[in-house]
Order: sequence, then C-alpha cells, then structure tokens
Amino acid sequence: MTVEVGEQVYVRSKFKMIFLAVLSITLLCLLLDFTIVLIGPEPGDSLRSLEDTLNSGFKIGFGAMVGLIGGKAT
Repeated sequence: MTVEVGEQVYVRSKFKMIFLAVLSITLLCLLLDFTIVLIGPEPGDSLRSLEDTLNSGFKIGFGAMVGLIGGKAT
C-alpha cells in the first residue's frame, strides 16, 4: 500500500487511544526518571533500581510508539 502526496490516511479511534496511552506512560516514565535523578547526588539501591525500571519503561514505550507508527504506515 502506497500513500501518495496529499492522500489522507484514516486513523481509527482505537489506534489513537492506544497511541495516547503508550505516549502518556512513556512520558510519565521519563518525567519520573528525571525527577529521581534530580532528587539527590547519591540515591540508594532502591532508587537506583526504580530509576533503571523507569528507564526501561521509557525505552520500551518509545519502541512501541515507533512500532505503532511504522505498522500504521504500511
């Protein structure tokens, strides 16, 4: 399927809802990750573990968004 210049692509409401949910979770993980980094110079082991989890959540969410957009384009 090719999309010509000026041709509109129909996006269903379910796709928009899923994309916005993934975007929200991804941005929340990024925001909380930055917050933990800025809290203090030397976080404990539990905060480091939470930071790693949030960092992974951001990476997975970003990959999911790229996959959703790529899947919609084809």
